[in-house]
Amino acid sequence: MNDSVYKWCCLAWLLQIIHDAIEQVKGIYVVIADHGNAEDMVKRDKARKAALDKEGKLQILASHTLKPVPMEVHGLANVAATVMNLHGYVVPSEYEPTLIEVVE
Repeated sequence: MNDSVYKWCCLAWLLQIIHDAIEQVKGIYVVIADHGNAEDMVKRDKARKAALDKEGKLQILASHTLKPVPMEVHGLANVAATVMNLHGYVVPSEYEPTLIEVVE
């Protein structure tokens, strides 16, 4: 199992623990992401080989890749209003609109 798969498995397990605890208290949680580089964690040369630094160590890729993220939100600007609505708050008019319909 490669490092990225292992990390995703750990994340899924931890999110399940959080989910179960939130369910017990009838709460709400939101998980969002706007970018990532899990599909490739090291820099690569033109031949797609892992790039090494002067000491022969892998160069870690800290920038964002161009791969799509497996979750879509209209924009991060909408997330604040959506989270506020989920928690029962009225969103200020100057915020971007919520992504959910609020029914009273």
